[in-house]
Amino acid sequence: MYLKKIKIWFIWVVLSVFTGSVLYAQSSTQPGAATSPQTSEKQSSAVLDAFEKNLDVQIALINKNLAQYSDLMNLDVTHTPAQSKFTKGSGYIQLEKYDFVYESPSSTVVTGGKRKIIKLYYTGQSLTKMEATIMEENYILRHKKLLVVTDPSPATEDNGDIQVFYQINKEPPVEYKVSDMQNTISEPNRIKFKKEFYIEFLNNLDADLMYTRKYVDMYGTSTHVNTIEELKRSVDY
Repeated sequence: MYLKKIKIWFIWVVLSVFTGSVLYAQSSTQPGAATSPQTSEKQSSAVLDAFEKNLDVQIALINKNLAQYSDLMNLDVTHTPAQSKFTKGSGYIQLEKYDFVYESPSSTVVTGGKRKIIKLYYTGQSLTKMEATIMEENYILRHKKLLVVTDPSPATEDNGDIQVFYQINKEPPVEYKVSDMQNTISEPNRIKFKKEFYIEFLNNLDADLMYTRKYVDMYGTSTHVNTIEELKRSVDY
């Protein structure tokens, strides 16, 4: 919670500094001219747009890096980072991460569980779709939360088409696109989604897949083992 407050505070500081700079520049070039509410609003909107554009560029760069893991489609992965499971399907790789919820920080009594199932779809070496399913359950209260975030075009800098699905228990779900989120000075929701969740989420995924590939290099694959065994047998004649 403290870290989240620091991030929000940082965003507001950056926005305030940029907004103040724009207003000061205008007053310097037009001495004595009063800034209208409409002009101020446009300037603030421009600052928000520029800040969001920078986040979109960061997201595109991470997604470009995720595209390199298409080679995992053709490798036998036997080792993965802690509390994770790697599988493959038709045209995609999947990384499942899980954790437990305990009664208290010092308790060993499990009261719930958390899971993330992340699918990366590839066409050749291009990343064409990303889907993350996030689940959290309290076994005692029988309370479930489900979140699904889908990016249908991760190769582009346009993140407005990212879809969000949210449901608690069996209540009617809430569905919307990132482009539907507000992005104003009072409600910078798109910026918060991208900076406080999505970029950190993608960076964590990148790190997990990087270690997964390193484990393949360290421990080899069954294909490599089979080849070595065949080569060893050839020494006998």
